[in-house]
Amino acid sequence: MTNLQSSDPPAAGGTWPADGLVAIGRCPVCGDAGRSLFLDRLRDTTFYSAPGEWTLWRCGDCRSLYLDPRPTPETLGLAYRSYYTHAPRSAESEETKRRGLRAAVVGRLSRSEPAYVERLPVPEGAVRPRLLDIGCGNGEFLLRAKKAGWKVSGCDFDPVAVEAARESGAEVRIGGAEVFRSALGSFDAVTLGHVIEHVGDPGGLLALCLDLLKPGGAIFIDTPNTDARGLQLFGRHWRGLEPPRHLVLFNWEALEQLMIRTGFERLERLPQKGLSLSLWLASDRIRSGLRPETPRRPSLRLLTALPLLARLPLRRTEFITLRARKPA
Repeated sequence: MTNLQSSDPPAAGGTWPADGLVAIGRCPVCGDAGRSLFLDRLRDTTFYSAPGEWTLWRCGDCRSLYLDPRPTPETLGLAYRSYYTHAPRSAESEETKRRGLRAAVVGRLSRSEPAYVERLPVPEGAVRPRLLDIGCGNGEFLLRAKKAGWKVSGCDFDPVAVEAARESGAEVRIGGAEVFRSALGSFDAVTLGHVIEHVGDPGGLLALCLDLLKPGGAIFIDTPNTDARGLQLFGRHWRGLEPPRHLVLFNWEALEQLMIRTGFERLERLPQKGLSLSLWLASDRIRSGLRPETPRRPSLRLLTALPLLARLPLRRTEFITLRARKPA
């Protein structure tokens, strides 16, 4: 895909701190150094909170997309000053009532889908099975999983989000998955709902998830799909790009191969075709210079493209949704 030259809506002003960038030079998924420019001069046109412009590369081997240079771990927090999973649930519920359908199609992405819990059924015969949600945000999913029968735990880097999540009664710790190293081999399920794309070392995260699971335990991953029809249609305005928070973006095959190399087995594809419309609507607003949640009728360009949804191949869905198992 060639670099798309089009005017961008104004994003956060200023530049990223010069000493807060790191060049990686190779794909963080497969390690290959061969690459081609995919998009440059990307800006935060989703939350309008992160300064700077960003360059996205395509790996010549696994075809993953990744930012280079990218924020250092010490400065990455600058990109999360107004992130959607970190608001108190009570405030969100009132906003959801007010915005109605707009909140449903833009707000929670796939986490708002009942299938998110249903695709992690409680293990048969298990007594209080344990689930760890990494990057749990304000705990909305933890509360839903708890109601479904799981004993839930979570972690997140945002202390405000963690405080909100603890209201669900769950054990929630501040930090990444490493804060649960003392509980290796004790979880029946680990969930990574729109998390792995935010991580600089996705292979390392998956390896830790494998260690956290009991033998035969399940992992559930949801992440944007670089083979999505929406990326083809909207280019730099696609809602799934979200620089600089999304450090690496996968296609189905690249993520599956990484999981297999890590040691997971019994991979299952669980594509969610019905979510494509919500991403297209958000991307349409971004392309029009608006925030993705702004009330607006679909543009004529989007209405013209909508018939494509009816014959959308499953590998072209907006998200990769996978379930896999740790060997028993």
